[in-house]
Formats: sequence, C-alpha cells, structure tokens
Amino acid sequence: MTKTSPRSRTLKSVAMDWGEDSGIYGPRDYFRNNILLKEFHRYARGKTILDYGCGVGNMLMYFACAGYTVTGIEYSKAAFEYVKKRVADSSWRRRVQTYCGTFETIPIPSRSYDTVWCGEVLEHVPDDTVVVKNFHRILKPGGRCFISVPKGMNFWSDVDEYNGHYRRYSEEQLTSLFERNGFVIERMYVWGFPFTRAWDRMVYYPLFRKKMRQKIIYQGSSQVLSRILHNRHLVQLASKVFEFDQLWNWTKLGKGFILVARKPERKP
Repeated sequence: MTKTSPRSRTLKSVAMDWGEDSGIYGPRDYFRNNILLKEFHRYARGKTILDYGCGVGNMLMYFACAGYTVTGIEYSKAAFEYVKKRVADSSWRRRVQTYCGTFETIPIPSRSYDTVWCGEVLEHVPDDTVVVKNFHRILKPGGRCFISVPKGMNFWSDVDEYNGHYRRYSEEQLTSLFERNGFVIERMYVWGFPFTRAWDRMVYYPLFRKKMRQKIIYQGSSQVLSRILHNRHLVQLASKVFEFDQLWNWTKLGKGFILVARKPERKP
C-alpha cells in the first residue's frame, strides 16, 4: 500500500490544490522532461498521445509541433484556460484536444491511444490506482506509459505540502502500482543526484518557501530570478549542468523516478 503524506494533518492552510500554481519551470524541470523524452523516442510507437495532467501545455506544444495528435487533460481550471488559449493561438491547434477534468468526468474511449505521457502528476491525485487503471484501459495493446514521479518519503518536506502532493514513491510502490494494473515494466531508474539535489536545496525550495510565507498564488512574477527561470534559452543552457547527474543514477541517491510501462499485446 502506498504510504501517504501527512498532508491532511499539517500545513493545510497553505497547501495549494493541484494546478493552482504553475510551479518553477527551471533547468531541473527542463532536464527531467528531456530525459523522459529520450525514453519516449526510444520506446514509443504510433502517433496518438494522451498527456494526463498537461499543466500549462509545454509538452502538448512539443508533441503537436513534432506532428503527433495529442489530447491534454488538466484538472485545474486556471491552467486549462491558459492551455486552451495557447492552443487556439497556435498553428498546430488542429492536432490538439484539451479537456478540463479527470478520468472520472471525461469519457475517454478504451484502446484509443498509443502513448500516455504523465510527468509529475501521479503524486497529486488522491487515488493513483484509479488513474493507472484508466491508463491501461485507454491504451492500445502494445501502448506505453512514460511516467515521472518524485522519489522517497524520506525527502518529504513542506514544499510537497505546498505543491499538493499526496505521496512520494518508493521503487516497490511504483512498480507494484503498474504491474498489478496489467503493465509490464520496460525501464525504470532513479535520477537527480548530485546537482538536482543541490538545485533543490539552494534555489527551488527557497523560492517555494517564500511563496508559502507570502501565500502567493501564481499570477506571473516580477522577480528577477523568476524571470530568468522562465527564459527558455537560459533554462536550456543551464539544464546542461544536470547532464552530469546521469552518470550517478546507479547510486539511487536521486529524488525522482523515470518509468516506462507497456500494456501487453493481445493474446493470440
């Protein structure tokens, strides 16, 4: 059974709901998406993608520009409205559909997607089993999930509370979650040591704790550092530093998991 957080007992007054804050999309996040994309390009088949918890639509944009047909589901109304406008203003809007809600409220047909993309989302949902069961249902046989989640309740902090997390995962919990719901694990590893952990300690966590103290709901930032963190070219350049972390994945000292899980083919 997944070990749940103390979220219901502490810091409830400052914890935000999923999607209420856009987060800090700095070099760490850019790097994490890139290493998950490497797995996508290695394993993915077909052209239809469901991005579950699409946030502000960064990956929707990437996949649509690359020629994929993409559906984005986002729980936050604020984030959904932002994504909807972003899609409407784009040249690739015909390849994208967006919905506000969850699997419980949106009727997604079974066996309709080649790929599920779910980056840093499962930790936000109260019942992750329901979500993974639906991943299996909506994937075509042979389809794959590309997943990233935070690792280890030993890393639990007030920032998890603020971000609306219900849990951080152990290796056993994450593999069990997918295997007991019909998936085969094709690849799984820990990422995020040593530079990612240093970034969290010196930049990421201090910024979030400032938001927590001020009870800020994200509406854009005038702070110099936040402006830098949202500059695409600077973020891409800074993310190169984190490439060094990939040499240390064997230590399992990182703070996140990358997972590729496959829905088996039909039986003959």
